[in-house]
Amino acid sequence: MLLLQTSFKGEDCYVLPGGAQRHGEDTSRALSRHVYFQTGLGIFARRFLWLREYIGPEEAGLVIKSGTHSIEMIFRCSVDAPLVGLLDDPIDYAAGIPEWVELKRVPEINLLPRSLRNPIAALASAEPATGYLGDIVR
Repeated sequence: MLLLQTSFKGEDCYVLPGGAQRHGEDTSRALSRHVYFQTGLGIFARRFLWLREYIGPEEAGLVIKSGTHSIEMIFRCSVDAPLVGLLDDPIDYAAGIPEWVELKRVPEINLLPRSLRNPIAALASAEPATGYLGDIVR
């Protein structure tokens, strides 16, 4: 699994690549754009897995105004091609350093939000149930 190694509130952790969707941008384009800028990889979404909500003032380093509502879509993806060096845009390491992590290691690493550890680890053994995860925090 491709994760970003970063720091949140002074603790080392991992997060999923991603970011905000632009007005008028379709979901697959937003996903591809963010993963490319954060990792240098070209990807395509293979399967929708989960919808996660977050309602609150702060989320994994991203300051959100109080009372706003963040909705995250989580997809299983495949690498299309490594694009670093093929395109002029540099990787933006502000979100974290990309790292491949074995699925069996996911329960033991500090993946945020923590409530995603078990569903993600289950990807190693079977196709998980998809759907709504709810308003999950750390």
